[in-house]
Amino acid sequence: MNKTALSLAIAAALVTPLAANADTILYGEARVSVNYIDNHLQGVDAYWDVVDDGSKLGVKGTEDLGGGL
Repeated sequence: MNKTALSLAIAAALVTPLAANADTILYGEARVSVNYIDNHLQGVDAYWDVVDDGSKLGVKGTEDLGGGL
């Protein structure tokens, strides 16, 4: 499993309990590119490459703690 998918899975697991207890907003931006690399002239097989170009994932939330907090 690549690092990006693993990070997303961990973030989703951590956010799920928060969503049950507070007003939360999960937001993000996916910046991914899929490239086809053809190097047959250099004697290298062609291949597909998926690149994360700086994706973001975040959580915003509010919770009334009581006592004006």
